[in-house]
Parts: sequence; structure tokens; C-alpha cells
Amino acid sequence: MLTSVYAEVEEFVLRHHSCGGYTYGSTEPIQAGYGLTLSCRCGSNYNRWITPSEAEYDLLWSRLLGFDN
Repeated sequence: MLTSVYAEVEEFVLRHHSCGGYTYGSTEPIQAGYGLTLSCRCGSNYNRWITPSEAEYDLLWSRLLGFDN
């Protein structure tokens, strides 16, 4: 089962929201995916390679969350 990159990013941001901010960036996408980096002011970092399958999973999941049950 794929992990949700969105959930991991959300967890990082929530864990570090009181640190005073963060910066983010990504590499240029290539066929194999792209790199994502979040850097908190406290010095903690989140680095993740995101495959096309993971990006597609998160996109689908985020769109499904918008539908009424």
C-alpha cells in the first residue's frame, strides 16, 4: 500500500507549526518522479522522493475528499 505524501507533509507541518515557519522546494519533475523538501526554522527537514504513483494516489485521494458521502 502506498503511503500518503500529503499525510506525511501535513504531519511535519503540524508538528513544527509553532517553530516560526518553514520553507519548501522541489526538484524539476522527471519521469521517475521528483524530490520534495520542507525545512523548518528549528533545523528539522523533511526530504522525500515522490514517485508518479504516489503523486497520482495523493491527487485522487484529495479529489475524493471533496465529494459528499
